[in-house]
Amino acid sequence: MYEIGFIGFGEAAAAFVAGWRDAGRAATVAAYDLLFDDAAKRPGKLAECRAAGVTPLQSAERVRDACARIVSAVTPDEVLAAARSVTPLREGQACFDIASAAPKKKRAAAAILGDGYVDVAVMAPVLERRHGTAMLVGGRRAAAEAAFLAEYFPSAEVFSDAVGDASLVKMIRSVFVKGLESIAVECTLAASRAGVTDTVFPSLDRALRFDTMRALADYTLERVAVHGQRRGAEMDEVCETLRDLGVPSAMSAGSAATQKAMGALSLERLPRDAERVARAALEGLERASGMDGEAR
Repeated sequence: MYEIGFIGFGEAAAAFVAGWRDAGRAATVAAYDLLFDDAAKRPGKLAECRAAGVTPLQSAERVRDACARIVSAVTPDEVLAAARSVTPLREGQACFDIASAAPKKKRAAAAILGDGYVDVAVMAPVLERRHGTAMLVGGRRAAAEAAFLAEYFPSAEVFSDAVGDASLVKMIRSVFVKGLESIAVECTLAASRAGVTDTVFPSLDRALRFDTMRALADYTLERVAVHGQRRGAEMDEVCETLRDLGVPSAMSAGSAATQKAMGALSLERLPRDAERVARAALEGLERASGMDGEAR
């Protein structure tokens, strides 16, 4: 019986195994990956597993039968298929789903696998800290797996007994993290095309003056709520500029829409308090949505 079995042996699984090895945790590990079934890619993936000290198994069902615990490390679109491939779990067996997927999808996977399903939200890139990467863990089985988590994922925190709560935090966090990455891409492409990178980047260094997310949110929400219409019009001009440069403008177009929507709420006398501004904005958006519905 293997201690841990992976469904999907990609970057995350390989990083965890390397981390355990370097930390002296002599876990017996097996894995199944869809590439095992691809004639062209099978040899390379099998060699990757064996080089890591991981035993390749011929199917997900074999992983379920041969391993004490399962770690599902598949892409978001494969979450439900992976859950179906290992159902039913044995009595007392746990399946840790580390996919970056929406709470609704995690709950659907839990409905397939039952109480043995554990929702895991990986809260940082895995390559740097590997098995020590910060994680939030949820589900009815999460607390019972505390000793296993402490041994193999020491920075994992049991966050909730409800499946989906951990992934909800991850998805909301990704609004900012992945959104910021996309903004950086769009800005850099434009600056590079225009030949002004050496001017734009130092200017942004001076603009990035907030030490905490709360300080950024307190300032930004108040400013956008008060000046959103004017700023939205500016972003329309940005989109036109990017089109003229021949570079993508999706993030700028989204920014224009958000700025205008906030500005249209006509919120006044706002404090620099992100939570209070957000509540006022949400109430305004709900009222606007209700009026739109009545108009239709």
